[in-house]
Amino acid sequence: SYRGYGNSEGTPGGGGIREDMRALLKWRSETCPSDKLIAVGHSMGGGIAIDTVRNHPDLFAKLVVINSFTSLHDLLPEVAPIIKPLLSYMEHNKWASIDKFDESLRKVEMLFVVGEQDEVIKPYHGKRLHQKALAAGCTAGLVVMPDGRHNDLGLDKVIDFINQ
Repeated sequence: SYRGYGNSEGTPGGGGIREDMRALLKWRSETCPSDKLIAVGHSMGGGIAIDTVRNHPDLFAKLVVINSFTSLHDLLPEVAPIIKPLLSYMEHNKWASIDKFDESLRKVEMLFVVGEQDEVIKPYHGKRLHQKALAAGCTAGLVVMPDGRHNDLGLDKVIDFINQ
């Protein structure tokens, strides 16, 4: 789990998560340097996966984003309206995945999975991420699960995509 959650040590935060991803990528480059990676992220992990692939696009062949959000600024007022006045204090930690798509990601194939009945993250987030990837010239598929809830991962579609 993320630092500061579950039994993990440390304090939660964007800097620590990015540091953990850099350490993982360093270990991976020393272990199997010639293999391309596949990033898969669900919910908050989708933002982390997008951020990591954006910062290291040459290391990745594919990106899968499942029931994730466009940015914390878009998400937080929807899940906790009382937080809206505090958003200006979060400028340093926006996790704005929607702003990460550009020509540097064109070689990374992408799949976005959206549950229409997601009770945590509204489905428009994943659809907007998909649209933004397409607008940036990326190859990006979209799987919409009409009955899908937040923890429905669409694993059959994800596995099919990974195995292509």
